[in-house]
Amino acid sequence: MAVTLTYSIEQIIARGNDPIFGEVTIITDVNTITTLDAYTFTFIAQTTTNIYNIYTSTPGITTNNSVIATDTFNNNSNIIGIFLSKSITGISNAFNSMSNLQYIQIPNSVLTIHAGAFSGCIKLQTNSSSPYDGTLYTSLYATSYISIFFGVGNTNNFYLNIDTTPADSYTLTDIVNRGAYNTIFGDITIIVKDFSAVGGGVGRPTLPGGVKSPGSFVSPSYSFTFVGIMNWTDISAAIYTTSRTPQITDVSSNSFNGVNITIGAFLSPSITSIKSDCFKNNSILKYIQIPNSVISINSTAFTGCTILKTWASQPPYQGTIYTDPKPNATIIDFFFYNDFYLNFSPLLCFKEGSKILYYNSETNQEQYIEIEKLKRGDLVKTLLHGYKKIEHIGNSKMYNNVNNIRSVDKLYKCSKTEYPELFEDLIITGAHSILVNDFKDNEKEKTLELLSDIYVTDKKYRLPACIDKRAQIYEVEGQHTIWHFSLEHENYYMNYGVFANGLLVETASNRMMLECSGLNIA
Repeated sequence: MAVTLTYSIEQIIARGNDPIFGEVTIITDVNTITTLDAYTFTFIAQTTTNIYNIYTSTPGITTNNSVIATDTFNNNSNIIGIFLSKSITGISNAFNSMSNLQYIQIPNSVLTIHAGAFSGCIKLQTNSSSPYDGTLYTSLYATSYISIFFGVGNTNNFYLNIDTTPADSYTLTDIVNRGAYNTIFGDITIIVKDFSAVGGGVGRPTLPGGVKSPGSFVSPSYSFTFVGIMNWTDISAAIYTTSRTPQITDVSSNSFNGVNITIGAFLSPSITSIKSDCFKNNSILKYIQIPNSVISINSTAFTGCTILKTWASQPPYQGTIYTDPKPNATIIDFFFYNDFYLNFSPLLCFKEGSKILYYNSETNQEQYIEIEKLKRGDLVKTLLHGYKKIEHIGNSKMYNNVNNIRSVDKLYKCSKTEYPELFEDLIITGAHSILVNDFKDNEKEKTLELLSDIYVTDKKYRLPACIDKRAQIYEVEGQHTIWHFSLEHENYYMNYGVFANGLLVETASNRMMLECSGLNIA
């Protein structure tokens, strides 16, 4: 007799790239569903509570150019939840009068939502205890577009949940850039290769379909709490973190010695020293984040960590992941001289002299001004949000290494011949994104490989300059001054679209400026 798989609401939300799930997944009290509009659905499991049936569209198939078409689910009272994948970019007038719809997952990839798309979905207006009724949203933040539609003060009276699920999924970039103010992560965060707890061993069992169940993990020195799963397709991995209190300042001797299931370790700025043998013989350890606060690393700390000595040409790098642009002498000496590969965070900046569109309060006119002449409080013109005050602005030096490798750690020239909207050439770093309506050729795949996700700013896709073939490597080798800024925003993690030399590009977020940029803040 076949065993029916079961998933909780949280596990469906945290499904990541699980190949079992298609573009649209639904839960329903109906026993048989085959087609709804252009979608063909297949039964895959049941929910762990209330015993609803879970159906998903054909995996790997994109329908209607990734837009949920008008009338697709209108007046369907049998559907309890709808969960959209990151391939969905738009929602037409598709969910009217779904009187029993309680759960809706909207990914950041969605750029358009019809004003009446959820008219009559009365159960989306409820805020209850977990599992939440209303919109479920599992990313670290919601785009401004989704926040306006579903968030605080929205005219539809919907309730938006952000970062509320106990089994969220994260990319490597999410963890590296988690920031000191993220309340989920403690002073030591680890990625652990998932395996079944057979014979009394520690671990967290992997459920059918690759979805993980919550649990705990114990190392010789620390107790960890499960916080999520890695959004990887090639390996099953769980994320654990220590409690935020009490504060940890030392990674103690033998902490992970013999715990050879550790894939990654990420330390907070509270850590000042790494003691002897703490990661000894962790042969699968390939990601390690060391903050500048560390001033002491014992010579045996990483003995036997053989994978740390290899590196890839594109992120996510194997080897040391390091997010400050200026590592201290202790870190440089240790990792360079022990033949480890040390990675620095890519800088997201404009070359000095780039001109930004802003509002001149003396002339009461818009005009372009060199970025180095801007100051905190100046009003910069945004694509969709009018004028916004500069919250932080800063600069640094970077060395532009000229060769034919299109990496993030160099400067690129956007020329007037390739970008007609420019009034003069623009020089930006390879990690800096140009905002575009759509990707061309294989740009989407390369962006996903570089950033581990597809990001959206002001309803435009972020296309890093190093991936945009129109941008050419800036052929002036040597040291250059670079600048960047962030604008006032109620969301610490969000940025805007602005105009530089006439081209639409992204700003930094306030978190990026303060926690990750390494710039000298003016």
